[in-house]
Amino acid sequence: MTKRNEIKFPLLFDGGMGTYYPGKSNKALPECEMANIFDSETILEIHKEYVDAGAMAIKTTTFQANKVALSTDLEIVEKVIKSGIKLAKEAVGDKNVLIFADIGQIGPEGTVDISEYKEIVDVFIGEGITDFLFETYSSLDHIPELAKYIKERVSDAY
Repeated sequence: MTKRNEIKFPLLFDGGMGTYYPGKSNKALPECEMANIFDSETILEIHKEYVDAGAMAIKTTTFQANKVALSTDLEIVEKVIKSGIKLAKEAVGDKNVLIFADIGQIGPEGTVDISEYKEIVDVFIGEGITDFLFETYSSLDHIPELAKYIKERVSDAY
């Protein structure tokens, strides 16, 4: 992984894993996040393609890695996230590319307590990820509190 001060802005990110993965894999899973465990070779190959194409930042394949979207418990969610981080780190290797935790909205707005987001954030921080991307939210209700939560744990987090 790379130090942020070595990156030139603006950042060129990878593309949408959820749209690319089904066409790339001959055993595509309904949720590409589960492919971190069950089709890791394809996820790694896609990450490497993006890095080789010039991406300066890649997102972990964890957009829907939560208990609601995956209909599972925290133990499985943690395994999915940790596998996603491992694959992203392997794809980046020693290249000058940042890795961002990709966290999508959990369930419909107002139906999920912020504690599940914090559990997810803690997994990323525990694995050394300090850059976060919260994407495709219909409301910013939890974002300021999550940003504060992250900064309390990792002062130089983005």
